[in-house]
Amino acid sequence: MSDKLPDHISHTQAQLWLRCQRQYFYRYLQGVIIPPSGALVIGGSTHRATEHYCRQRALTGQTEPKDVVLDVYDHNFRKQAPEALWDTEKPAQAKDRGYHALAKYYDEQLTLVTPASEEDVERRVYLDIGAGVNVLMYLDVRDVEGRVIEFKTTKSKPSELPADTRLQLWLYQHALRKVYPELLVAESQAHYIVSNPRNPTKPQVELFPTPDPDQQEMGWWLRILIQIRKQMEAALRSGDFLPAAQGGWVCSEKWCGYRDLCQKDF
Repeated sequence: MSDKLPDHISHTQAQLWLRCQRQYFYRYLQGVIIPPSGALVIGGSTHRATEHYCRQRALTGQTEPKDVVLDVYDHNFRKQAPEALWDTEKPAQAKDRGYHALAKYYDEQLTLVTPASEEDVERRVYLDIGAGVNVLMYLDVRDVEGRVIEFKTTKSKPSELPADTRLQLWLYQHALRKVYPELLVAESQAHYIVSNPRNPTKPQVELFPTPDPDQQEMGWWLRILIQIRKQMEAALRSGDFLPAAQGGWVCSEKWCGYRDLCQKDF
């Protein structure tokens, strides 16, 4: 086991810790990398494609052709798919489903995204939130109107913006204003690219504008992040990283690639 925590906490790390301390232990302290799920392959490949589009748009000022963006998706999917864990859906079907969804998103929204600069594509932001705790985040894109846009892929269309994503976007807005006060930072947006396996040829696109952070709730989340970091430090000293409760979806073969290792070790 590593005798040091990462020098920062992230929104993703915090959410993992809240789900299962043992998963955090295997991932960030022991460095155990498990094969990605099929959903992660689709999401990662889509993200590579949207990042490529935004970066080229920032560099050249031109709209990257649709077939090039889809080729980036296809290349990354083929690279990751052989190592992934697939459920009942076949890789070829999953690839096509994600392909159709990305194509629809390109037609409806992606070409409307204009990054403010090359630095605003996957911008790295490192924020000191007090008590010796630093938060690291990577923003998908900040556009010319100052909007922070986060790309999400999902199997089902959300009826409203999930609380987790809202907090993530609020954190991004807050961090940008603190670290880069000279930048224009407007409302943020979550762009959901929806591809349902039951209806793969009819994907959907859903946009959720997210106004300025609620300062009370934002302050609450920052305090939670500080407390989570303290819990991590205490667990590192004692060696006690607790698993999630048995019987829930978090602690299942389908949702946790560390389950067998955990049951053997704990």
